[in-house]
Amino acid sequence: MIAALASIAAYLFISGGEVAAQRSFIMLAVMLTALLFDRAALTMRNLAISAIVVIAISPHEVIGPSFQMSFAATAALVGAYAWWSDRKQADSTTARPPNRSPAGNVLRKVLVLAMGLAVTSIVAGLATAVFGAYHFQRVSPLSLVANLAAMPIVSTLVMPFAVMGAAAMPFGLDAPFFYVMGNGLSAMITVADWFSARSPLDAVGLVAVHAVLLTAIALVFATMATTRLRLAALPFAVLAVAALAFAKTPDVFISEDGRLVALRNGEGELAVNLGRPNQFTIDSWKRALLAETVVSPNKPANSRMQHSEQASSSPPGSKAADAAASVLNGMAGQLTTDTGERIGGNSVASGSNTATSMLTTAGPTPVANASADEPFSTPADLPAENSPPPDGIPDARFDCDATRCVIRHPSGRIVVHTADAAAARSACGYAALIVIDDATAEISCKSPSVAIVTKRDLARHGSAAIHLAAPGSKPEIRYAVAEPYRPWHAQRQFSRAARGMPPYQRKPAQAVKTPSDLPEDADRPAGESSQ
Repeated sequence: MIAALASIAAYLFISGGEVAAQRSFIMLAVMLTALLFDRAALTMRNLAISAIVVIAISPHEVIGPSFQMSFAATAALVGAYAWWSDRKQADSTTARPPNRSPAGNVLRKVLVLAMGLAVTSIVAGLATAVFGAYHFQRVSPLSLVANLAAMPIVSTLVMPFAVMGAAAMPFGLDAPFFYVMGNGLSAMITVADWFSARSPLDAVGLVAVHAVLLTAIALVFATMATTRLRLAALPFAVLAVAALAFAKTPDVFISEDGRLVALRNGEGELAVNLGRPNQFTIDSWKRALLAETVVSPNKPANSRMQHSEQASSSPPGSKAADAAASVLNGMAGQLTTDTGERIGGNSVASGSNTATSMLTTAGPTPVANASADEPFSTPADLPAENSPPPDGIPDARFDCDATRCVIRHPSGRIVVHTADAAAARSACGYAALIVIDDATAEISCKSPSVAIVTKRDLARHGSAAIHLAAPGSKPEIRYAVAEPYRPWHAQRQFSRAARGMPPYQRKPAQAVKTPSDLPEDADRPAGESSQ
């Protein structure tokens, strides 16, 4: 027993002490201690002791996926084992089966082992499905078959050779054992990839928090009750399944650093404002919004706003106006005038007449002359909110220039991402949401229906999910971290961005002066002349 405790303590140390490892260590330690005193090892009491210890050490882990899924799976397995033990004890008076042949006994043991693995996978999978869908927006419908295929590899190649490799490591003889273990892990990953590629369902979108709470209540009744009171879990489980359909999906996501903004466009694609966004963040948002494709923004060279400004500021007939107007030829059907009238035709006169006059009158007001208390013009291809909406969004992606990115949400409201406050002021006249990647920005729009999110807000409260309300209403902003801070979030308020300070910039190194750089009279006493 002492050797087993020392072994699992060593594993906890080398594994990094994650919540799942802590729970396993505490559970095994309590079980081994119970066996020393001739007590039942696998009980809910031991699981409760493990939970209390983990919460005392890391209370913030309660809302994390590791704690919830680990203890949910263990509680379900303990409850299922207790129910099976009670049934087995009640049926112990029945007649024993007749003697079987050696081959029959072997076959029976194999079937019992396979059934045990299947039941374990089903019980643990059902107990953790909602928690996994809530945190990761995905499910694994083929997990039962995948686990049955992977468990023999883990049991025969991975774990035994891992133990032997760890034992041989002090003598420098671990290479052959870890080589076999590595091949076993590769085979296990191959099995997982094979089943993942054939899974009929993966991403499920956002899950309502009510479904998680109802699942937790159902799990408590199903695992802790020892009588027919277990049946009380059924109505809560049914309500949890029904609550899955009532999740409110945000319209816009904003990353914690304020650089990345994404929304689901009218084509069901994920439109982003960066050409090379963070892949982990994008994968999470794709699952949350059930989007398969990521749409990159229009580059500055292809930006409609930039060509609009070039055409309006260049003399008619010049090369710059001709080039800008040629780019706008294919976009004429997407533009609207100030009165909401669609511009027909297949071409725009090169650098003159229709294109230039329209862009000059409907182009955006220069940022230098903008003010939050003055009315602002809108981009030529993005009419004001009180203008009739366009027939559709033929180019449902962010349109970016050097200072801002603009997109129209399928609801008709406009989202703008800017680099500083100066560029954001000009968007107050037409945008519903303005994201400013600047912690020092302090602006407010005259219209009460415009929501502004700055880098400072994100530094203090984490990433944001935006629900765009109806035109005329202010969007609803939900941050990942709320105030007052929990003890494990208090450090957020001390970063430079959270204090409204610009990023730190290293001062340029000053050249060290040598004696040869000093003037000739620098080393003479005061009052002494060089004569």
